[in-house]
Amino acid sequence: QLVNQMIVEEVLQDLGVLDFGKGIAAKGSASLWRSRGEHRSLVGEFSFQTRFRRRDELHEKALHRVETFFVALQEALGEWVSLSTTKTGIVYQLNGNPPTAHE
Repeated sequence: QLVNQMIVEEVLQDLGVLDFGKGIAAKGSASLWRSRGEHRSLVGEFSFQTRFRRRDELHEKALHRVETFFVALQEALGEWVSLSTTKTGIVYQLNGNPPTAHE
């Protein structure tokens, strides 16, 4: 569907697995939203995800490594991080339209 009268395509790349030890591994990926046609980059996103059955099964040392990694990413890339922003909200702002509450 059109986003703010623009066709947006998402390019998703799986980056591999992050091993935090003690049985906790996370799949890492990066995505890029760009305008179709001219392929102008709009916004990028890095994410990682892990699954577990029960919170009490997580080893504290591995959980601490996950949290440390998450904070270190934000500190190292602080100039590139836009807090409280969504990909859709960025596209709306391109034409001077502020995002609404649900974006």
